[in-house]
Amino acid sequence: LCKKYNVKTIFASFATNPSELRSPSDLRSFLLSLGVENNMARESMLNLSSLIDLNKKRITEHIKIE
Repeated sequence: LCKKYNVKTIFASFATNPSELRSPSDLRSFLLSLGVENNMARESMLNLSSLIDLNKKRITEHIKIE
């Protein structure tokens, strides 16, 4: 459905401590095992960083430094 309607997806480990972190290749492999296409699996991990950058930009636009 996400591919059909061109929805951006985000996939991350959301670990609470460093020992729970997973490598990007592990996350990508998991997505591939679920049947997600290779391009969409790669983009779903990159979308998180672009979303964070966008939010940083929005926040800094509203901050006035005097």
